[in-house]
Amino acid sequence: MNRLSRCLAVAAVGLSLSGCNFWLAGHSEDLGLIIHGQGQIEGETSTFTLGVDGTDITCKGTTVIVHKTGNIIGDRGRAEFSCSDGRKGTGELVVTSLEGGTGSGTDECGNTIQLVWNIHEAKVKRLLESYRQTATARKVSFADKCEAAGDAPPHRDPLI
Repeated sequence: MNRLSRCLAVAAVGLSLSGCNFWLAGHSEDLGLIIHGQGQIEGETSTFTLGVDGTDITCKGTTVIVHKTGNIIGDRGRAEFSCSDGRKGTGELVVTSLEGGTGSGTDECGNTIQLVWNIHEAKVKRLLESYRQTATARKVSFADKCEAAGDAPPHRDPLI
């Protein structure tokens, strides 16, 4: 049984089987934030780790199916994640094919990401590269609402 068939069988019967990996890539509307990562499906739940381009921030999270349609495509899930810099967030996903789906997530600072996930790493890597190329062509710079541009600089005067 090939890998795709195993993953589909797992999703269809809701049993747990290790080794059903997926990859994800996404971006904010203005492409100021680009994310990428990998996860593992375990029945009706999954775990994932993602990174944010241009930073050392890593986020870890879980998903769970919250609405089943009866034929996998159209199933909806909920995600929760926390990051190495302390931020947390939630997201939603929908299965759009037998290989993956789409989703969106928002962190506590208001950063919203649209993403794609798929069990074929090459498909996701091509999308990730296209996001990066588009951001470069548009000359978009890193934009994270958790790092507000108007914050006061740290005090360096020992008398304050």
